[in-house]
Amino acid sequence: TMAVLNTFYGAAQQNLPVSAMKKNMEVTLSSLVKLEPVKQEALSLIESCEKHGVELVSYQGQEMQVQEAVLEQLAAFGGSKQADGMLAELEEKNAKVTRAEKALRNAIEQFHEERGRVTELSAKKVVYESLAHDEKQSLQTLNGNAE
Repeated sequence: TMAVLNTFYGAAQQNLPVSAMKKNMEVTLSSLVKLEPVKQEALSLIESCEKHGVELVSYQGQEMQVQEAVLEQLAAFGGSKQADGMLAELEEKNAKVTRAEKALRNAIEQFHEERGRVTELSAKKVVYESLAHDEKQSLQTLNGNAE
């Protein structure tokens, strides 16, 4: 109901022509009329729940209202505070995993960079040794020695 009225109000703020405002009012009224049975059904259900909520039941050997028994059962599960705490703990652990994954990706990237440097330095070493010994080798032989 509020969504329908908010839509109507938002449209009314747009300085629309009178014909558009009239059409908007008709659509809003039609929507409100269609929502009335749903609203009545919801109110009826709420009243029914309220009536059943005050009925007496035997819970853990005690006579109490249904709503009290439900609240006690919810409290036994820790309520929303416990759930909020568990969610916060999960979020903290998820953040730690995310940081660890980032560190691992950085380490892998560093490893690949260093591995490339090893290959490059090995090739240079073979060339320098060859030059130091005044050897004449083919490029294929040099590459084979570098590997």
